[in-house]
Amino acid sequence: MLSERARNCRIYARCTIQTAVSKTVLVTGAAGFIGSHTAQALLARGDTVVGLDNLNDYYDPARKQANLRELSHSLGAAHFSFVAGDIRDRELVGRLFEQHDFGVVVHLAAMAGVRASIENPYLYYDVNLNGTHTLLEAAREAHTPNFVLASTSSAYGNTSVVPFVETDAADRPLAPCSASKRAAEMLAFTLSSSLRAAGPGAALFYRLWASGSPGHDGLQGARQHVLRERGSAV
Repeated sequence: MLSERARNCRIYARCTIQTAVSKTVLVTGAAGFIGSHTAQALLARGDTVVGLDNLNDYYDPARKQANLRELSHSLGAAHFSFVAGDIRDRELVGRLFEQHDFGVVVHLAAMAGVRASIENPYLYYDVNLNGTHTLLEAAREAHTPNFVLASTSSAYGNTSVVPFVETDAADRPLAPCSASKRAAEMLAFTLSSSLRAAGPGAALFYRLWASGSPGHDGLQGARQHVLRERGSAV
């Protein structure tokens, strides 16, 4: 039987395929669990996939290399190319958009981990917000018609609406990781508006709940950490 994590990944990949039909796809975070599975699904459909990942060590780099090896032996692997690089590198990102006519960007790269973001907030805002902005601007300038952004369920923050619903305002994040991803959603909405003004186009975002992902400490961990910092009862 598939684990909950694998089922969630397949559901996400299926949503991506159904909503963002294209010939050439840029997948950021392609060496990660969800990124590599998304790339596999797109390759199996017949698309050309360019994967971008900086292979940082928040998750085990050896696991990411294994994901890439699996990709290299998957159906359609001849149409996959990998670029080791950072989404904040505007020169690199710009060059990729010059070299490829992307029909869609599937943006999965991010700094994860709510507790770690409280300890190092500058890095999280830099990667999750500035990195996303770099990609969005490159997509806008290249007239890329579709942009899919993976967000996080921790964006719902200190909400009383449980289970989470998409209509929640999500305006009370509890950690820099959550706040940076919510801000990235708003940037994507801005891009979507400008794309619609110029012609057909859309920016979509999904809030993922990655229970079972290695190193994922969840919304409850962030809530407890913040309440302890405030001196409040958990």
